[in-house]
Amino acid sequence: MGKTIPNSEKTTNMVQEISAAGIEQSSGVNQVKDSMQQFNEISQENAASSEELLSQAEQLKEVIAFFKSKDLSP
Repeated sequence: MGKTIPNSEKTTNMVQEISAAGIEQSSGVNQVKDSMQQFNEISQENAASSEELLSQAEQLKEVIAFFKSKDLSP
């Protein structure tokens, strides 16, 4: 019986440490998940901005082509 109590306490301490480690890992996973969501949002915003920039570049190209053709007319 004298050995059982220290072993029980040791087991209890180990279970508490494992539980604490699990909570810490869960927190880390949630931080990674949040970061990935933010990265996804930023990537989507960048894609939308790139599409808008491409559209504006195409419009500018058309305007420049219009003025170039006007300059070449006699």
